[in-house]
This record gives sequence, structure tokens and C-alpha cells, in this order.
Amino acid sequence: GHILRVSSSSIKNIPYWTLNYKHNQKEISQEEQVEKLRGLWRKVVKRQMVSDVPIGVLLSGGLDSSLVVAFASETSSAPISTFTAGYEGMGYYDERPSARVIAQRFNTLHHEFVIKPEIRDDLSRIVFFLDEPMADSSVLPTYYISMKAREHVKVVLTGTGGDDIFAGYRRYYPLPLGNLAYGFLGKIFASGFRNFSFSRKTRIGEYLFLLKKFFITLDSKEEERYFKIMSIFQPEEIEKIFKGAIKIENPFLSY
Repeated sequence: GHILRVSSSSIKNIPYWTLNYKHNQKEISQEEQVEKLRGLWRKVVKRQMVSDVPIGVLLSGGLDSSLVVAFASETSSAPISTFTAGYEGMGYYDERPSARVIAQRFNTLHHEFVIKPEIRDDLSRIVFFLDEPMADSSVLPTYYISMKAREHVKVVLTGTGGDDIFAGYRRYYPLPLGNLAYGFLGKIFASGFRNFSFSRKTRIGEYLFLLKKFFITLDSKEEERYFKIMSIFQPEEIEKIFKGAIKIENPFLSY
């Protein structure tokens, strides 16, 4: 967590909290670590279940939201409500099949619906509700599923944030390998991959898409490579789209 402090003379990026992975306790076994983590999950979810109104869970079927459902069901005396959104024809990105497995396992009151976004009509309203500028497209499905959930409950729990703590994002995978792969062979692969496009509707397509980004960003520094992997368009593509009206000197911003 950081604060950006801006004054007339300086811009400072100040950390106010950091997750500490190190501990001064005696070494414990993996089994003990799992039990300790399970206890923390149970304690946190139970604390959030204290409410005067019905509580639901936004369920993607992934590890984090599934754990929330598991411990919420354990805490609640009645079946909890779960909510899942999906996209027609999106294959790998449609989370409904995975969510159904968890919903059946914990006997939830499961609700699912298909997202058919009307971005032109809804985008200004979605931006209005954001506390700060955000370019992550996940705000769109989050808005639509929240609108659906409010028809049934007033409060929802989510698994958001788990990927950040447990390094669950696939985009982390290629970063440590970049310096090893860069070289003559890497340049050849980069040249070959640059002109290919891959459908991200299947698991193999998703990994080929990430592989393409891995190779075409090999000539960048690690922090700049992460920025490019996260970007939909590369700097040279942005310049082409805007026909030179926008010139990106350094896509990685540091203070």
C-alpha cells in the first residue's frame, strides 16, 4: 500500500504498509502452516459474517472465492447465496461451470446470469462509483454482478485480493525467465510471435497469448516488461493507433 504525496516541488511515493512474508517464529511444517492459514481464513470470514442483513458471496469458482464460500457456509446456519456471472461463447473465461461445482458442494442458493454489457450506456455510471481512476476491465463484470446480487442481498463477500497475496496471477510467471531467454534465439521467437494473434477463449490460447507477450517484451527491463505484459497495446501500437499524436517516451513510470 502506497500514498502518492504531491507538492509544488516534489512527487513522493510513500509505502504505509507492506505484507511481510518473513517470520521470526520457529520453522513449522507445511501441514502446520496449512492449519494456521485455515484458522486465519475461518476467523476472518466469521468476523465478516456478523450482519443485520443477508450476506452473499460473489463466486468465481476460483480458489479464493471458493474458500470464502466454504467458511461462510460453515459459519451460517442457513444456506448462503452465491452469485456468478458468465459470458456466452467465451469458453475458458466462462466461470459458471467451476462455480456450480462449489455451489453444489456447499449447498448454496446459487444464482448465475449471462453478462450482456451495454457499455455505451453504463460506462459513465460505472466510473461514477469508482473511488479512484481504474483501468482494469474487471470493473465491468463486477458492476453487473453486483446489480444482480442486490436483488437478493445487501452485502456480499468476495475473494478479491487473494491473487495479490498468494501470487496467483499468471502474468508473474514469465518475469524471472526473461533475462535467461533473451538472446539470439529469443529474438527469433519474438519476431515470429509478433505477427500472430491468439484466441483467449481456450486455455491453450491463453497460454499462447502470454507466451507471445513474453517474447515480444524480452528486450525490456524487468519492471518495464511487467508494464508491457499488463498493457493491452504496446507503446508502438499506441503510437500507430493515434497516428503519432501521442508519443510514448518511457511507458514505465517511476518516481
